Amino acid sequence: MSVRFLHTSDWHLGHQLHGHDRAAEHRAFLNWLLDRAEADAVDALLVAGDIYQTSNPPAAAEQLFYDFLAEARSRLPDMAIAIIAGNHDSAPRLIAARAMYKHLGVHVVGAAPFTRDAGDALQRVQTASGDFWIGAVPFIRPSDLRPSVLREHGPAAATAERYASVYEAYAARAKADEPLVWMGHAHIRGGRPTDSERDLVRGAEEALPPSIFGDGFAYAALGHLHLAQEVEGAAGPIRYAGSPIPLSLAETTYPHQVLRVDLEDGRARVASLLVPRHVDLIRFGQDDPKGPDETLAALQAEAFDGSLPRERWPFIEVSVFLEEPAVDLAERILGVLANKPVRFLRIDSRRAASMRTRLGDRVFDRDLSDLDPEEVLTEFHRAERGAEPSEALLQAFRELQAGVLACES
Repeated sequence: MSVRFLHTSDWHLGHQLHGHDRAAEHRAFLNWLLDRAEADAVDALLVAGDIYQTSNPPAAAEQLFYDFLAEARSRLPDMAIAIIAGNHDSAPRLIAARAMYKHLGVHVVGAAPFTRDAGDALQRVQTASGDFWIGAVPFIRPSDLRPSVLREHGPAAATAERYASVYEAYAARAKADEPLVWMGHAHIRGGRPTDSERDLVRGAEEALPPSIFGDGFAYAALGHLHLAQEVEGAAGPIRYAGSPIPLSLAETTYPHQVLRVDLEDGRARVASLLVPRHVDLIRFGQDDPKGPDETLAALQAEAFDGSLPRERWPFIEVSVFLEEPAVDLAERILGVLANKPVRFLRIDSRRAASMRTRLGDRVFDRDLSDLDPEEVLTEFHRAERGAEPSEALLQAFRELQAGVLACES
């Protein structure tokens, strides 16, 4: 048996970068993804969570997702498609279109409540090249875990039990030549995060051991960490496909990719397929920031590609070294860039030590645009209440923030 599939994750449709829409980049990626799936004659497509940026995505992001599924089924009628929800996704919202998914032959798992028979989490995939099983475990919330185990042994043990129940169902049903491929959306211990992921629990305390996947699997297709990487320490290959486009300025330094996996006699051979970058992200002056006047002169002299359509104009961050306040700096930078084919993101202010201010016993040397709203809430709660905010409060805040972002979009 030789089965080929593509592993991708963390699309974050509806994402904005400092207020700029990313729909053109996502559309370009999804078109490229279908082209690769067709050219490589894949048997299946696995999408390991975080389809959307927020639990209440804008209508344009949902339309992009549904258009992709329709086009995929039109161009590749025999390709199996499996999708799980991530921590950014709303499970009920994602599976609200279950009738449409069934019509298209798309397997979507939004939630993973504990059941002994695995439920929707275990799916047999039949292809012309051979059959395999998918253990599709979306982002697990406390309500998905067995209360007694959660209470007595904690979330890691209760989550491991959830994966074990899926594996037990697979072992009972599968034939000897039908391998198991896991899909999960979680932080596995040993995986390296970047600054744009939302910790599932603050401080990444939720990180799970690689052993949760057991011994008898062919491949684990994961989502959540945006840096494509392999996690060591398990009986089989555990891979994060990473995000297909940079979701923060910190993600511009490494290539983004989709993974092509060939299963041959139960063994996985993995190849990285680099995603073309539709829009460049420029970090102007980052390596050696100069003062305002010198920076503005360098920007004025810089030439950018004027032949690009507006949706492909690069995003630009400008690094400036400040020895004294410059209240009109943003206005001056915007004036220089007004007639240039770029989209301004932010100023990266490198402040001299004399400009740093102290609040209590904590030094702040960050721009407001750098701060994650949930981080601000957490810090305020610690200062005012002397404790971490509850998960219920954080979830309510996330839903409120998602609603605000949806209104702004």
